Amino acid sequence: GVRDSLRGSVKGATGTANVLFVPVQSIEVGTARSGPLRVAAHDIEFGTGDGLLGRDFLDQFTVNIDSTAGVVTLSPR
Repeated sequence: GVRDSLRGSVKGATGTANVLFVPVQSIEVGTARSGPLRVAAHDIEFGTGDGLLGRDFLDQFTVNIDSTAGVVTLSPR
């Protein structure tokens, strides 16, 4: 929970953000699941969407992006 959280900062394409690193048991996207891991929690101004997936999650999968169909497929490595 929050007691196990650490404060820090992350740098990305839009700049640097102060974040709270929070431990979670798992993250699920469709049938792709990973965990336990620590996620960076902070307010972000997205038009739509729930958040960003980091490399600590994505590196566990083969990621296929079909931009024509608008589909992303995550397959276990």
